[in-house]
Amino acid sequence: MDLVNNKILDAVVETLSIEELEAILVRKKKERDGMDSAPQPKPMSEREQQKTHWIKVMVSMGVIYPP
Repeated sequence: MDLVNNKILDAVVETLSIEELEAILVRKKKERDGMDSAPQPKPMSEREQQKTHWIKVMVSMGVIYPP
């Protein structure tokens, strides 16, 4: 299996130029880094959803004022 991978890699390296290989590597690194460093949103609990809803209602009624 390793021999097959080496032959495929050799064929790809021979057909592509250095600039094309570098562009592929840069794109792959950006994709990998983008996936790892992207912050995942924390899901809101039901209590937090109710709190934000009622704050919006009270602000719209004029009971409280936004900061």
